[in-house]
Amino acid sequence: MRLTDYFNCLDTITITEELVQDSDLFFKLMLFATNNQAFTSPCQFETKVPVSGTTPATAVSPTIEQPTWFKPKSFHSLAMWVIVALEENLWAQ
Repeated sequence: MRLTDYFNCLDTITITEELVQDSDLFFKLMLFATNNQAFTSPCQFETKVPVSGTTPATAVSPTIEQPTWFKPKSFHSLAMWVIVALEENLWAQ
């Protein structure tokens, strides 16, 4: 896994080609790192259209909830935060 710059400093996460090609290995590693909790229930994703008059009508605000197993106010390693970001984005696809 790498953190790289795209639009801003360290705003992009990339994973190795090996994990992209072997999804079973990817999910096995995610489950191992999260004590079998990652990807156990879908994260809810929705796109909210702004209220008329507040912003341009073409603007939308996508929101996704964090995984239910993740408690953001607890101590977590950087790897755990990255796993949460990956899980949120995979559910949003």
